[in-house]
Amino acid sequence: MTGKCLGPEPGSPRSGGHVVEASCDGSLGQLWSLRDDGNGYVFQTIASRLCLDVMGSSRANGAKLITWKCTGASNQTWRYGSPIAP
Repeated sequence: MTGKCLGPEPGSPRSGGHVVEASCDGSLGQLWSLRDDGNGYVFQTIASRLCLDVMGSSRANGAKLITWKCTGASNQTWRYGSPIAP
């Protein structure tokens, strides 16, 4: 764990703006709601109500994360599992 927060890149447009890891500052842009959609979890920003989205539905390692209108698509559905030791 890094002790950082996830939020929109400063100066990014609301929809389509890049999401970055940054120092936690308590801003609404770093607050997310989490809901179970039956296939996984959806992260939605408190400030803009946009969802955490993998840009272009990419499956590549290092794919860019953005905020986008919530669509229910698979690139907005997240799962978690136990960490794998290196």
